[in-house]
Amino acid sequence: MKQTIYKFFPVTLALCVASLHAAATPNSVTPYFNLRSEGARLERQVIGVREIERELACSDKCWPGYLGSTFTFSKSFRSASISHCLFGNALINNGCCQALRVTGSGVAGRDNNRDLLADYFGLPTDFISTLNFNPRIVNTLSDYQLYLRLDRWACGLWFYVHAPVVHSKWNLNLCEDVAQLGGADYAEGYFSANTVARANLLTGASEFLAGATPNIPGQKFNGLRNARITAEPCASHTKTQLADLQFWLGYDWLNCDDYNFGIGLVVAAPTGNRPEARYLFEPIVGNGHHWEVGGLIRGDYLFWQNCDQTHSIRGFTQANITHLFEARQKRTFDLKGKPLSRYALAERLGVNDDFPFLGGSATSLTGCESAVPGFTLSNSQFANEYTPVANLTTLCVDVSVNYQLDWVAMLTWSHCNVTWDLGYNLWSRGCEKISTKCCDGGLIPANTWALKGDARVYGFLDCNTLPFVGGTPIALGATESGATAFSGTNNGSALNAGIDNAQFAYAANLATGATAFSSISSDPVGIFTETRTSIQPIFLSDADVDICGAQTKGLSNTVFTHVSYWWDCECWEPYLGFGGEAEFAAGHRVKCSDNSCNTSSCSSSSSCSTSASCSTSSNCSSSCNKCALSQWSVWIKGGFVFG
Repeated sequence: MKQTIYKFFPVTLALCVASLHAAATPNSVTPYFNLRSEGARLERQVIGVREIERELACSDKCWPGYLGSTFTFSKSFRSASISHCLFGNALINNGCCQALRVTGSGVAGRDNNRDLLADYFGLPTDFISTLNFNPRIVNTLSDYQLYLRLDRWACGLWFYVHAPVVHSKWNLNLCEDVAQLGGADYAEGYFSANTVARANLLTGASEFLAGATPNIPGQKFNGLRNARITAEPCASHTKTQLADLQFWLGYDWLNCDDYNFGIGLVVAAPTGNRPEARYLFEPIVGNGHHWEVGGLIRGDYLFWQNCDQTHSIRGFTQANITHLFEARQKRTFDLKGKPLSRYALAERLGVNDDFPFLGGSATSLTGCESAVPGFTLSNSQFANEYTPVANLTTLCVDVSVNYQLDWVAMLTWSHCNVTWDLGYNLWSRGCEKISTKCCDGGLIPANTWALKGDARVYGFLDCNTLPFVGGTPIALGATESGATAFSGTNNGSALNAGIDNAQFAYAANLATGATAFSSISSDPVGIFTETRTSIQPIFLSDADVDICGAQTKGLSNTVFTHVSYWWDCECWEPYLGFGGEAEFAAGHRVKCSDNSCNTSSCSSSSSCSTSASCSTSSNCSSSCNKCALSQWSVWIKGGFVFG
């Protein structure tokens, strides 16, 4: 009966995991690529040593065990799937180089649902470029293992620890191909009270994404501090660190010649780095600095053995299931329902103290007028500062994961001291729970920042009699809460017709002790065109931050093989083997016509990197983004038996 239960255990486990991941994954993007830890590679721990462990079980040796190490090289593939996880449906196919288009608001026929708006990046309205991505992750690691039998305390008791030291290299391989550099200046009122010349703007979107800023006289334009795509041209991001330090304490409950069954405790101490959110594709070693606690269940069964017992085929399975406890991390978030809005532009609004201005829907006024009833004083006006949304939505959060499963099923063929392992590994991580309870106060300063979109932020007085001066710039309070990373809501209107709560703008002058009004025009010197302001502006708030949309889960399937030889010596018994695996991530699969990203076609002006009120918890639905890494690995594993 026990043998029957054991045989069906792998099948039951696989069906359970499949059902957990059966729910549809929302079609959104994640601002953080959550990688499987190199410490959670169960197949690399069990290959080549299971027969050794069986020989050491309940032996008469003095504290027997083995000490070994595994040297591994891994490289990712299916880069298009990584790009899709990070950028979603905004991507266009360019061979296997997934790409984003960046176009200015003045480009005819631009895709307002897919093209990133160049205006946000300090680029001219007639700018056109393509950002090509070919993400790669390359890991080189040395994993050290110690296995020790504790049969002198209790027959069947054993202890295992392993510590992988990882050198991880991450590169989005960004290549910007500028199709149209653009030469348009920005008109008065769009970014500043004055014209912004093309010479003051950037020459490529990759400059903005690396943190560069345009020179807009009289305005403070903050550079991108978080979720940057590259720190400098042609540079990868690397990290070398000890990943999770993992401990197993097991007990072989059944230990017979034909079968074995055991259980154990699994603890992983966080020794890797935490996400810092400075870069979109930042190298992470380990599991994100989580403590892990869980259990393991394992066993093997002898399926076949020849008469003289020189050949045998044995099946083995083990499952490690752990819970990842809360870890403090720093992450960048998008706004709700607005993928990639971390790269949109926000404007700061302050107290309405320049020329107090009003808005109203009454008949348009021209010139200096006396008080007109029905007008409302604006709460705020533009305070001459811009910042990318990512600078506002990069937050300190607590992250936990309900479960992580690492399961191996393999067959081992043995002949004398030679073993050949062939198996399958299933890795599954449940949906993250992201909590903002660690925040001290609100996430975004109240009544301070709003989405600019393509609104005009300045208007001009339309009165030539004192105390007014015709053409005097007036900072408006125009906001576009409906703006996305791809377009504003104003559709190029100089009159701000598409802004929030649009009402005609009027300036009030109280300096003489009498109330008077003047219409505000969009043109400082030309024909009068009365512009609008928001009465009242709509500000960004904590409720706009998309905590739920950033949650991820992971699932991958791996096939592996390993060949090993174990020497019989009197004093010590070395073993050595080699093998490899291919891991296939479950999730979005992008089919390509080309297997490589050809970055040699980039224009000379492009910048390429081609080198090798806080709630206690988020109230989110059960579904979340599925992101994992596809990669191939090769290794050499060796060590010696002692005791």
